[in-house]
Amino acid sequence: MKALKGYHCCRRILGNTSPDLFKFFNTHKEKITEALSEQLTEKTSLKFQLIFEIEFQKSAQPEQKIKAYFASKQGIILAGSAMSDQLDSSFSYIAGKVDEFVKLGSGWVISKINFCDIHVAKYSPIRGSSYLKLPDIIANKKAVVNIKNKN
Repeated sequence: MKALKGYHCCRRILGNTSPDLFKFFNTHKEKITEALSEQLTEKTSLKFQLIFEIEFQKSAQPEQKIKAYFASKQGIILAGSAMSDQLDSSFSYIAGKVDEFVKLGSGWVISKINFCDIHVAKYSPIRGSSYLKLPDIIANKKAVVNIKNKN
């Protein structure tokens, strides 16, 4: 799905009945990499975020279920950068958040992983650009150097 004139894109990878988060990631890492690579060729640099929907059930009461969402921090991928490292970092962050949720003593265990959304947006790094004339009040003090560049 694309939005904002192609600036933002979302791809969904459906889960299965397996409650193993690491197995899900290892199984679908290639699909995630392909989706990001495809977007990287279009956008040259991008920001991405992984969002998982995970279903939990109480270990003592299996009929009691909830859905929870876990999002990674935004990762930045530039042309030629190590995409695999960024994905591993994002997944580790999510796995840590899931562990934190489970270990809070709530008695919840993962029953299944419903999906993983990959949100991608074009990234434009900030660059230096051109000469800006100083306001007269600052320039007249002769305390600041304002270098004229030619780019």
